[in-house]
Amino acid sequence: MANREGAPDGNKNAVKRSRLVTDTLRKVAVQNPAKLRAACEALLDKAANGDAVAFKEIRDTLDGKTANVSIEHTGTVAHEHIAVPEATRRIAELLADGTETASPPSLPH
Repeated sequence: MANREGAPDGNKNAVKRSRLVTDTLRKVAVQNPAKLRAACEALLDKAANGDAVAFKEIRDTLDGKTANVSIEHTGTVAHEHIAVPEATRRIAELLADGTETASPPSLPH
């Protein structure tokens, strides 16, 4: 079993190192707010220019890291194909009556 930092249970050294870097970076950032702002702006500029790693860092910082989830499905999924105008009409109907979520349409058996 791993702890939330990803190190195996009982591995206290990984947690200490992680905190040491984080704590040191936090202290330096508090003492140098102009540098912190410049670093944030540089990261944002990189993301705006298409740097996927910079974008992921911003997303993970703001929204939290996404969990690696694996979903397994067995069986069949019934669905219907509808044209865009029909989908647009159905969405408009749902929005008009204030329903934010709707049950899936009845499917033929």
